[in-house]
Amino acid sequence: MKRWSFSFILCFFLSLNLYAQIVVVPEDDDVMVKINSTQQQHLYPFGVNILVWNIYKGSQDYWEQEFFNLAQNKALLLLQEGYLTNDMLATFAAFSDYSFLFATTWINQRTNQPLRTGVVTASTTQADSLLWQRSHYREPILNTPKMTLFTRYKIAGRKEKLLVGNIHGINFVRTFKLKHMLKAAKKIIEKHRGPVLFAGDFNTWSRAKMRAMNKIFKSLKMQAASFSHDERKSFRGNILDHVWLRDIEVLDAVAPKAKSSDHAPMVLSLNLL
Repeated sequence: MKRWSFSFILCFFLSLNLYAQIVVVPEDDDVMVKINSTQQQHLYPFGVNILVWNIYKGSQDYWEQEFFNLAQNKALLLLQEGYLTNDMLATFAAFSDYSFLFATTWINQRTNQPLRTGVVTASTTQADSLLWQRSHYREPILNTPKMTLFTRYKIAGRKEKLLVGNIHGINFVRTFKLKHMLKAAKKIIEKHRGPVLFAGDFNTWSRAKMRAMNKIFKSLKMQAASFSHDERKSFRGNILDHVWLRDIEVLDAVAPKAKSSDHAPMVLSLNLL
């Protein structure tokens, strides 16, 4: 029994090591992928509908239909766990009025065609600028980082711009490593003058991580959105997905169950103040 257990464990870790060798973190000039473009230059500030969702790599057969339903009439889409298969690329391309910005976290070279995974921000308005941040620390076993993507949008009739942050927080690590990632984002937010939307899958599995996140964003005078219908994923009462706002009014916010992902989509309607 002991010999069998040792062999099993050895094979398991050898398999993980082999998998890690085929996962590549891209060079800085190979992080961003753009899909489609839009001519709209300004975001209308009232009734801004958004979708924030960890899409579970679009791995379920019915993901495309659920995504189409949720993404309709949204000015902004903030997605985590994007996975650029041909099917997902075709799904994004079908939204011809949207510009999709894909920030690659790592590339899986095990497949016939190397596949990118990362965070995706899409909008019917052209981004005025963008900035990505790769986490300093990496997750265990695969030795891969996580990603934050910042985009800015001009607002119709305003001098200020909307800053949008899309995060997939580092996971399976101690609190100080997630805190380091959030503090890097804080440096961008605190320099911005105007409304801020920062959202995504924070992977706040523990009370310590929840406290660290709350402290950082409250120091920025930001408020967490609450949901009238809330099916967000949690672990021992600690919610993983969040939307933080500054100078933004929430008109409506729901997080219904999803069929094609283990995370609930967060759907909000906002006014930019």
